[in-house]
Amino acid sequence: MIDAATEARRRKNWQFACNSSALSGFETPPEMHAIVERYFKDEISLTETIEALRKFNSQRYLSINAE
Repeated sequence: MIDAATEARRRKNWQFACNSSALSGFETPPEMHAIVERYFKDEISLTETIEALRKFNSQRYLSINAE
């Protein structure tokens, strides 16, 4: 279990990343927020979080381009 300060720092960093992406026109899907929420709660590691986000983006890209 992580302490409240660590969780708050993780949330702040994620929000910064989302805001930066939004400036480029990218809307962060709810599925990505759900993945990162598990990281906030220390249910998965940073490495696992990155792997899950990459997998989600790959699947999303393939489904968009299949249409």
